[in-house]
Amino acid sequence: MQNYREIPVTDFLEEEFAYPIADFPFDIWIDDYSELKNHTLNCHWHDFFEFGYVLSGSFDYFINGTHFKLAAGDAVFIHARALHMAIADNTQPENKIFGFLFHHSLLT
Repeated sequence: MQNYREIPVTDFLEEEFAYPIADFPFDIWIDDYSELKNHTLNCHWHDFFEFGYVLSGSFDYFINGTHFKLAAGDAVFIHARALHMAIADNTQPENKIFGFLFHHSLLT
C-alpha cells in the first residue's frame, strides 16, 4: 500500500511550513500529483506568494473559490493568504507542477 502525502495544515487551513533556509524566505519544488492523496493538493493558504507552472498533465485549480482549468504550459500566481487547492486529471499519465514561493519581504 502506497503512502500518499498531504499538505500539513492547521485547523484554520493555514499551511504548516518552514523555509529551508530560515533567514531567506524562498522555496522551490516540483509537485508530482501521483504522490498526493486522491491526486489532490488539499485546500490551504499561506502568508507568502506562490507561482506554479504546469509541466505536464492538466488540473482543476481553485483560488478563493474561482475555478481555473490548467494544462501543460499554463502558469498560475497565487497571492498571499489566498485559499487554494488543485485536483489533477488522473486520466493523464503524468501531472506535475513546478513551483516556487517567496515572502513579500524579498520585494522590498
